[in-house]
Amino acid sequence: MRGSSFRRGSLSRAGGLVNPALTRMGLRERVMEQQAVRKWGEVVGRQIAASSRAERVAEGTLFVSCKSSAWASELTLHKDRIIKSLNESVGARVVTDIRFSARSFRRQAESKEEGKEGPKRLEAVELAKEDIDIARQIAAACPPDLAERVERAILTGKRREKLDSE
Repeated sequence: MRGSSFRRGSLSRAGGLVNPALTRMGLRERVMEQQAVRKWGEVVGRQIAASSRAERVAEGTLFVSCKSSAWASELTLHKDRIIKSLNESVGARVVTDIRFSARSFRRQAESKEEGKEGPKRLEAVELAKEDIDIARQIAAACPPDLAERVERAILTGKRREKLDSE
């Protein structure tokens, strides 16, 4: 029992260090945007998640790819409810609008099958040494079991930001 309370205390202290650092670096909002993207399937349910994919959030707009225009049209009808549920799941007003499209879902699914795009492309984005050093400094303030995840999340956000700006 004593070990579990120590662990909770360590996580609380890490959160107390990481949150202000993310805010100072302007990454807190990006982390919350990524949480909204990751929680898409949980919020909309298995059937909708199988026919759609949350891609990214830019300036409050969540971009979602759908298997067909019929799915895009149907989800548009439920947009307000989905926005409310996503923001509640993240705990902040991160998503203000959703744009549904049918075209990119197929293209991304095909490219992932061929192994040409997707995560490999994101990992190929080179970052400045300064960005990597900052991510490592923030991760070093976390408990060992979280450090790697925090560093990876920050670097992924920076890579995605760089890709979006190209």
